[in-house]
Amino acid sequence: MAQVVHARLLSPTVLPPDILKTFIYSKMDTIIPYKAVENQAEEARKRGALVDLNPFEQGDHLKHLKLDPQRYWHIVQRTWQTTARELRRPEALLYRPRYLGVGEQEMARL
Repeated sequence: MAQVVHARLLSPTVLPPDILKTFIYSKMDTIIPYKAVENQAEEARKRGALVDLNPFEQGDHLKHLKLDPQRYWHIVQRTWQTTARELRRPEALLYRPRYLGVGEQEMARL
């Protein structure tokens, strides 16, 4: 299942290949090894994506927000701002209606 998700996230039909991909993960994760996340990020980088790695030293799977809410929300807001700018590029228009299920009206508000 994880391989299918990884392949889908790297697919140029889902997101523009050079769009920012943010990875928030923990080196203590017992579900997804941090090396798997870093390998996915490297594969995205090789395909032309902008990659933003954000490792947390502590915390298990999906505990980042609880452990350090200020850092977590800073990362999320930075990603939103960068992605909104990137999706305004003319070549990104083909992706806009399908971008994570967000339609044209929602994109116009970004």
